[in-house]
Amino acid sequence: KAETPGYLAYDGKPFQVNSTVASTKGPLGQTALVLNGEGGLKTDALPGFDSGKGWALTAWVRRDRADESPLFSTMNFSVPASSQNYGQGVEIRLTSDGAIEVRMAQRWPAYSVNLVTRDTIPLSEWRNLLITCDGSTTAKGLRVFMDGQECSGMSFAMMTSRPRQFLERL
Repeated sequence: KAETPGYLAYDGKPFQVNSTVASTKGPLGQTALVLNGEGGLKTDALPGFDSGKGWALTAWVRRDRADESPLFSTMNFSVPASSQNYGQGVEIRLTSDGAIEVRMAQRWPAYSVNLVTRDTIPLSEWRNLLITCDGSTTAKGLRVFMDGQECSGMSFAMMTSRPRQFLERL
């Protein structure tokens, strides 16, 4: 793994790098970024996110350690926990055993949907992930694919004291 100086950008707008970034050979022979789990990439340049319109995220992922780690997050934890918008957004994570966890929240954890796959990513192996949301705000609207196959046996949780309000607002 060699240090990678340089320019990381989306649509010509730079990412903020708050970690040591290294590179390695990726699954298709191209250069892949290596993040150490203590930081990541941040940008305000991504298109606006609206969970009600549906979305998809795809990425090649390799776990090198059996640790929990976020892969992608728009969740807002920068406001006080008492705020109505605390935790609002989507987060895709790897659990310590390699399962994929998808969180979608209007307010975390009170008005949220949480999905965890039973399929896992083994250590030191590349896997292609595709996570989709059909725009509904229910767990059944979330789908996770690994290497082109839909993950089976997912567990879902919906945490809310007023589900109708959550579903209408998210």
